[in-house]
Amino acid sequence: MPITFHCEHCGKLVSAPDSAGGKMGKCPYCQQRCYIASPPEDLEEIPIEPIDPEEERRRKKLMNETHQLREKLLEENEIAGEAAGSPGAAETPPAAAGSNLDQLIVQYLIHMMHGELPAATALASQIVRHGDAADEAIERLAMEPILHPELANVPPNVIAGFFRKLRQLIQT
Repeated sequence: MPITFHCEHCGKLVSAPDSAGGKMGKCPYCQQRCYIASPPEDLEEIPIEPIDPEEERRRKKLMNETHQLREKLLEENEIAGEAAGSPGAAETPPAAAGSNLDQLIVQYLIHMMHGELPAATALASQIVRHGDAADEAIERLAMEPILHPELANVPPNVIAGFFRKLRQLIQT
């Protein structure tokens, strides 16, 4: 029975022989290379190992320590910048320095990551009230390499999607 799938480039329905499963092929419509998945009956079930609670506790502890160290470094950099009189040092604090708006946005991202939509929606309504300041904060936070330890393992494109959704709410 042939494998049917939609081309990831042009979206057309493509049919391939069973022997092509698990390999790359060329779409007959757009000529782009695409992956041909194996038929479901050829897939073997891989048992999932249970989560080790001790390892999870250590991971969370390390993430919190990393976050605290980063906060401290950013705070020290801000203080050093103000002492040196660098222009703009006091005007725009670093994202992790913890302005209320920045914290609201980070909490929004965390709730979105966990799928807690009612909590995320409530935070979004608070963020939207800040208007242009919220838009600027989102732009600034989007450039941060690490926003919060809990968000460290979230793919950047997912975070970008959360930011996009929040910006859409602000602009409406």
